[in-house]
Amino acid sequence: MKLLSRVKLLTGKIPGGCEMVIVFQHPRKFKSRPAHSQNNLGKKMKISKEIPMFWSDRIAKLLVERKKYNYLDKPVTKPKNFRIKVAFGVDEENISQGTDSLVRSGWLDDVNFAIVPETGTSDKNELGPRMITLGRRGRVAIKIIVRGKSAHGAQPELGINAIEDASRIILALENLELKTHDILGKSLVCPLIMKSEVECLSVPELSEIVIDRHIVPPETEESVLNQVKELIDNLNLKSSVELEFVKRSTPFLMPYITPKTNPFVEVVSDIIRKRHGEVVYNYGLSVADENYFGSRLGIPVIVIGLKGGNDHAANEWVN
Repeated sequence: MKLLSRVKLLTGKIPGGCEMVIVFQHPRKFKSRPAHSQNNLGKKMKISKEIPMFWSDRIAKLLVERKKYNYLDKPVTKPKNFRIKVAFGVDEENISQGTDSLVRSGWLDDVNFAIVPETGTSDKNELGPRMITLGRRGRVAIKIIVRGKSAHGAQPELGINAIEDASRIILALENLELKTHDILGKSLVCPLIMKSEVECLSVPELSEIVIDRHIVPPETEESVLNQVKELIDNLNLKSSVELEFVKRSTPFLMPYITPKTNPFVEVVSDIIRKRHGEVVYNYGLSVADENYFGSRLGIPVIVIGLKGGNDHAANEWVN
């Protein structure tokens, strides 16, 4: 907590030209899962009912934020050469609707850079505030609709099984040629949903797949959609196949990079180096709301957070 407060406090030493800072946090809410054996603050719990996943993670970060703001509001520590805007976004784990609204509102138009107290989504999360995340990959979600032909389940040869063809598509995804970026690393594909059902003993005639496609430059939304379409065309399936982006009311999150030479990055790096002896620069494996700040607003974004691990899994923790 002290380091995060110091990082926030000392941003006042940035060379001239900085007038507005946005400090952004996104509380998250997930469907309940069986209670974990240990909470995210490291204290044993005895809970018999279900609890929302990752709740302690969010509480810990909100406590850090509260401590920072109280500290910065004192006359002796209040920044004097710039103003601070604080925003809490919602819906990050869905379609980033809160941050999209914030970007479109114009409220951020006078912001020079953004600070996000969040983990960087990498194998370096255990480094905590010694790690600065300066960019993230982007992502799109693609729906693949497989249409076969119904027949009696006792005569499957008379139909076209949509599940079987959908399975062939998923296995073929391993053959996608994934791009590699010299900073953001390699793009990836991950099947998220596969569903199909019939009401009786029949060959399934419909199956739907949703895949996640994390992207890096020079990949675009259209280029990765066309790549998957070409892959499926080459399978010569009996089923007909349709591809489309998963429908959402907000844009997909595109990749961004904040230069190490940015004046604010240099200031924060110096602070961390003096306190911890080293700075590790990281580029997030996944997306987050701040992708909108970097890719749509074009402002530098620094992500610096707590130590943590087990992202999106049982016993996710922060320290």
